[in-house]
Amino acid sequence: MNLEMNERLNTRIGLIVWIKNLNDQKKLYQYGNVAYVSKKLLYVYLYVKMEDVERIQNQLKKANFVKKFSLSKKPELDFSSEHSKESIQELHDEAIKINEENRAE
Repeated sequence: MNLEMNERLNTRIGLIVWIKNLNDQKKLYQYGNVAYVSKKLLYVYLYVKMEDVERIQNQLKKANFVKKFSLSKKPELDFSSEHSKESIQELHDEAIKINEENRAE
């Protein structure tokens, strides 16, 4: 059950949609799962299926209630532990180098 749920969640992507009016948020429920609505900044965070992204983007381009939209960058990020260890080591090495430069002055 947990594996099935995880696979289903991994086939979705976040879509941030800026709208012209707060009432327009209701029109976005037909495209996917609305996760968050910002009343102050007038944007909606929407989860959509990966296979429907292009179709939904084309529809949102034509929608007159949408100011702009963008895809979430989360799929492009590397959250693996190997990447984290490498990043920490690079930061550590850089900190040591800067510290040595400051001592030399």
